Amino acid sequence: MVMHSPYPDLVIPEVPLHEYILKKIQNYGDDIAMVDYTRGESITFRQVHDQIRRCASALYKRGMRKGDVVAICSSNRVEYAIIILAAAACGGISTTCNPVYQKAEILQQFRLSKPNIVFCDSEAFQRMRDIAEDLPTLREVYTFGETQGSISYNTLVHNDDGKDFPRVQIDTKEDLLLLPYSSGTTGLPKGVMLTHHNLMAQMILTVVVFYQTRCSSYYMVVPMFHTFGYSMTLYMLMQGTKNVFDSRFEVERLLKALETHKVTHFSAVPPIMLKLAQTDLDKKYDLSSLQRMVSGAAPTAPSLITEIQEKYNILVTQSYGMTEMVPLAMADPLVKKLNSVGNIAPNTIIKVIDIETGKELGIGEDGEIVAKGPQMMKGYLQNPDATARTIDLEGWIHTGDIGHYDENGMLYVVDRLKELIKYKGFQVAPAELEALLLTHPDILDAAVIGVPHPDAGEVPKAFIVKRDAALTAEDVEWFVAKELAHYKKLRGGVEFLETIPKSPSGKILRRELRKLPIVRFRM
Repeated sequence: MVMHSPYPDLVIPEVPLHEYILKKIQNYGDDIAMVDYTRGESITFRQVHDQIRRCASALYKRGMRKGDVVAICSSNRVEYAIIILAAAACGGISTTCNPVYQKAEILQQFRLSKPNIVFCDSEAFQRMRDIAEDLPTLREVYTFGETQGSISYNTLVHNDDGKDFPRVQIDTKEDLLLLPYSSGTTGLPKGVMLTHHNLMAQMILTVVVFYQTRCSSYYMVVPMFHTFGYSMTLYMLMQGTKNVFDSRFEVERLLKALETHKVTHFSAVPPIMLKLAQTDLDKKYDLSSLQRMVSGAAPTAPSLITEIQEKYNILVTQSYGMTEMVPLAMADPLVKKLNSVGNIAPNTIIKVIDIETGKELGIGEDGEIVAKGPQMMKGYLQNPDATARTIDLEGWIHTGDIGHYDENGMLYVVDRLKELIKYKGFQVAPAELEALLLTHPDILDAAVIGVPHPDAGEVPKAFIVKRDAALTAEDVEWFVAKELAHYKKLRGGVEFLETIPKSPSGKILRRELRKLPIVRFRM
């Protein structure tokens, strides 16, 4: 049975996203558009409009053309959305990058996306210069903040009058706007090709999350390099909402921001929600402006939702999707059932299929969730095999999640096929860790799984077959920690086995590994 949204289809404007948002924000004038809580800076909608034009004009003068790629490797800041829209005006594509990535991780992404320009935090400048030596396509590196040897964003933008704002012909359904990275259902990170039409659809469909209400002040500490972060930032610009964001999470810091800016809505992931449920610091602050929290990026326990709603007197809206759907597929603005991820978004259809046969299943029957909608990606960059594994011949995108729907069309996610480990909302691909571990001279074989963790959701755990008997767990943990981002550390520990259980075809039998006892956690 194919399930349709209970909401009527919405009209998706067939215009480039930057043109649509530029026209929208002209209506908001000198209202505050974005507040950088980390740096104590704010910017009005009029200034955003001006900087988009100046940035696009400057980039175009410096040779940016249709199809060129701009990489943003930064913590949350006001310039993030401006660069995405300015690059789009040049016909360019933005790719997002976690600023804590080490050189090898960034190179893996950049060798695929081939960025011509990078904007980065000052701390990452030398790392980017080193990377540029290995990437002939990378022409220029700009920094946020004044950094010796670099041109700053401020210098680039404020030295341009915006008069050479480009007019580029855009095919909204074919031309790419964003190139985030996702591990999809399995394997190493892949470039997700998102068009102007995909992002425009996301902007329009997100209205259902807020149930037609425009929020006056929105707070976000979710990283902007994550699909949850950048999509909400662009949406808030379009809606004329004051977007208050921070680059790091601390409970009291968040509570103070909520009070100071009279925040009505905010984004969170389950680990943040858990901290908010546990703290007593909320009593120090006036949080009466709060109306709603939007939860995403990982499943949220119904008991935690109840606790947050009662403690803060707000509504918690769950959303569900994936990077490949920009990311919204489901949302429940009225939170009818706490263990459900909600109703189908407008313009979107889903069905649940048998994992083995592909047969369509009915009410209450668990199978793989597949979906279609205008927000669905074009495919994976230069990876037709991975695209074919994710989007079938009938155009359904396979989520890799197992679930069912009830008689009211509410969807329930109960498990997942995909092997991704979700650490505090971040995706960790076991295949990436395994590939790295196998480069260690003292490791003969390796497998990685996610194990449950009370605060982080899941943490990576490695099973190792030694080549050298002297190898210790600490040796393995240090080897991974020095090569990869902090959230990919082996916090689940390292266990040594005589052999890794595998199928006749050589696939790691992770279900067998999950049966083994959890010995320890590394924090």
